[in-house]
Formats: sequence, C-alpha cells, structure tokens
Amino acid sequence: MTSTPSPSPQSSPAKGEAANPSPQPAPLVRGEGSPITPSLRSSHAKGEEVRAPVPVPQPESDRYWEGLRRSEIWMRRCEDCKKAYFYPRDICPHCFSRRTQWFRSTGRGTIHTFAIAHRAPHPGFADKVPYVAAIVELEEGARVPTNLVGIDPDPAKIRIGAPVKPVFEKLTDTITLLKFTLA
Repeated sequence: MTSTPSPSPQSSPAKGEAANPSPQPAPLVRGEGSPITPSLRSSHAKGEEVRAPVPVPQPESDRYWEGLRRSEIWMRRCEDCKKAYFYPRDICPHCFSRRTQWFRSTGRGTIHTFAIAHRAPHPGFADKVPYVAAIVELEEGARVPTNLVGIDPDPAKIRIGAPVKPVFEKLTDTITLLKFTLA
C-alpha cells in the first residue's frame, strides 16, 4: 500500500500574489561592544559607524598575544608527538598530550591556501573588501589562519606555496594581529 504525501503546512501564494520572501536577519545592534566581543570602529557602507570584532585573549594564549605586541610569534609544540600547532592551547590537538612547550617561531612560512573575500563577513569589515584570507604553514609545521597584506587581491598574483613573512598590525594597546606578506 502506498501513501500519498501530505500537503505542506505552508500554503502557496494566491494567484497574482508574490511568494513570501525569505526571512531577514535580525538587525545588527550598534553599540560600544560587549564584554564578550569587544570591537573597533569602522565605517559602514551606508555611512553609519559599525564596530569590527576584535579577538579576546584567553589565559592559555596570553603569551601568544604578548609576543605579537613585541613583533614575536610564540607557538606551542607537543613534547610527545613533536608537532607544532595553532591556536595556542595546553592540550596537543594531534595526540592529546598535556606535555606542551612554548617556542618562538621564525615567522617564515608558505601559503597553504587562500581565498579572496569580496563580501564582508561583518559590517565592520565592509571598508576592507576585497581582501585575501589565507592559511599560512609556518616552517615549524603549524598552520595559521590569517590575512595576506601588501598584495593585490588578484588570484593571478598569489600562488599556493609562495614564501611569506610576518606583518604585525597593532589594533589596540593590547591586541596586535599576525598577518603575512609575500617574502
């Protein structure tokens, strides 16, 4: 015995009426940031001021953020499996060992992958598009999500495996971002 599908709970629009458009996202709250996600001011495409999100350091990554303020890159390496990794945390993501150590990276690496963003993921980044989002593989083995700067966002000018060097972008007195440019 076969059953016939029951009608959808949504009814079709009446003849001559437009279909109901997809729901709109909730409006962005424009404020001074929050204790969870602080932000920096940036101009919005409509002329309104919007804040771009800023990273919030956690206790186990403090040495990484302190190093960036001094233009140094501090990473973690597992003493058991010998693999370097990013983001800094106390437990190795490869073998789950708690025997990890901080070490200073040279900052030299290569482009593992990249994408050119033509649409801002947040209104606070609207004035930055197009930009190049990338994952850089440092010579110590850790892969770091980042942005490539100082280069045209043109795929003909960027290649996987190209050597890169670090650029340190100071956002605030406590936050400096790690970005890369072609070496």
